[in-house]
Amino acid sequence: MRPAPYTPGAWGTGPCSIRMCLTWLTYWRGAGAALHAVGVWPRARDGNRGMIFELGPPPSTQYPLLTDEQCIRLLNEGCPFFRPSEWLARAELQAVDLDAANSPARMRTILLASLFFEWREGAYVSRAALGTSPTGEAGLYCRLAYTRATMGRIIAGLSCDFIELSPGDETDGVVYPDGTVPAGGFNPPRAGPPAAAAAAPADADAAGPAAGPPSAPGDG
Repeated sequence: MRPAPYTPGAWGTGPCSIRMCLTWLTYWRGAGAALHAVGVWPRARDGNRGMIFELGPPPSTQYPLLTDEQCIRLLNEGCPFFRPSEWLARAELQAVDLDAANSPARMRTILLASLFFEWREGAYVSRAALGTSPTGEAGLYCRLAYTRATMGRIIAGLSCDFIELSPGDETDGVVYPDGTVPAGGFNPPRAGPPAAAAAAPADADAAGPAAGPPSAPGDG
């Protein structure tokens, strides 16, 4: 493991490695955690271009980066998808450069931090509305075992089969016929009723003279 010096990436800016992002992910706590006031990330603040997320603490002796073994545990244990054996997970993880500056991984982490932050704050509102005891039901709305492993694979660019994704893997998908691509990723709007067929000239003659202009409202 190469040492990775601290960068401004804690606030979602500057170069970040996958290992650094995975380390920050381990410090994200759910709504049931008793540590919410201090020492819990992601944190948010308002910036010039919107909300900025502090993803985690700067790497230090107090907050060391994850080792390869810890990365494997984070990505593999508790995951709802394929869980390879440790030796197979290690072989697949060797294909991923955990310590190089990785802008896509940083952006994926920021987007996940946004989702996680909104979920956590919403869960706190629900807990307050229900009057849930923080000691009696500390795990309410706080199922992180699957969530953390899944988010870790997204950050590391791994598929549900623990295989490194390539650009082709991410772009292959449903092929829509020309003119039927759903707007915004949603299903296209339903087609309205078919327009009435224009009357043929013969039919128009048989129908008699054309009707006069419709009466104004209130004339009848």
